[in-house]
Amino acid sequence: MGVKTGIYYFPWYNEQRWKEAPFKYTPLLGRYDSSDPAIIAWQLDLIRYCGIDYVIFELVPEGDWAFATVERGIDGAIAYLRRKKMEWSFLLDTKNCPSNTVMEQRSEIAGIERMYRYVLERGWADGLVRGPSGKPLLLVFAPVPEDALIIGEEFPADIEFRMPIFLPDRQWDTFVEVTEVVPPRYRGQFRLRLGEGHGERMPLVDLLVALGYVSFWDPSESVRNCAGFSSVIPGYDDSLLKRVPQLAPTVSRREGETLRRQFAAAARNRPEHITIYGWNEYFEGASIEPSKQFGMDYVELLRSLIGELPK
Repeated sequence: MGVKTGIYYFPWYNEQRWKEAPFKYTPLLGRYDSSDPAIIAWQLDLIRYCGIDYVIFELVPEGDWAFATVERGIDGAIAYLRRKKMEWSFLLDTKNCPSNTVMEQRSEIAGIERMYRYVLERGWADGLVRGPSGKPLLLVFAPVPEDALIIGEEFPADIEFRMPIFLPDRQWDTFVEVTEVVPPRYRGQFRLRLGEGHGERMPLVDLLVALGYVSFWDPSESVRNCAGFSSVIPGYDDSLLKRVPQLAPTVSRREGETLRRQFAAAARNRPEHITIYGWNEYFEGASIEPSKQFGMDYVELLRSLIGELPK
């Protein structure tokens, strides 16, 4: 079986969202509304053209002011995907904060469970892509370790939950004490999950993967394989948001060379899934979607790269 490719898709754009913060690149169609059926069809036609297997919808909390737009956008997009027999997943994002702020690290397990239940109640789970385990796949954005443990131990076992997280390259390779990360009541289950051969001190990457985390995106060409998942970006630049502290580095697009090299590195990893960040993330300068600056360049490049993957 070949590699599955998925792309993060943000159905949250409306007049208020576009005014929330400055952005470096502009969509080819201008400041669109994500719930517009014509926009949805145009976007998903292009995603299919690229050869992408599934779409990862960013789902925000019900209390977010963009929720109504997101809900309508997802409804319209899923109707399209069903007609075209494509699959999808969700990125459950409980971080209810403006784009130009840095999220606080705190438990949000109640919000995560509400969002998971909402996906089921809306009947949106019928086309979920299968993860490496063979189970339907859902993603949860950057939960704290205790929440990741609760998801792994107490959430339904018939869903594969993975937790995308961004860390600078150097941090993945540090060593940590298990007791500093895993609360006492979960250490027994966690050691069973790790298996033999692991002491109290271990590489952070091994600990995170055992907890269910995967890399959201990697800033360098050393793209990782996190339990079957590798992630690639065309570039990254959130400098206009003026975040304090500035956690993520700027990654130059280098006229497509960044995406080309990251994709090649990901393919060498032989993952089961390659996730692409993202289709239309304009505030962080990570968009593939046709823009006034690049036209169709990144769509055509991504189509070419996916076409070269082993079938």
